[in-house]
Amino acid sequence: MLPKSGHMPFRSHPAETAQSIIDFLSQK
Repeated sequence: MLPKSGHMPFRSHPAETAQSIIDFLSQK
């Protein structure tokens, strides 16, 4: 399961990247 339809969250701003990682970890 990839966030944002497969887009790499690392390409976003640091704040968005952190939020994406948190959301990804929260889904587990």
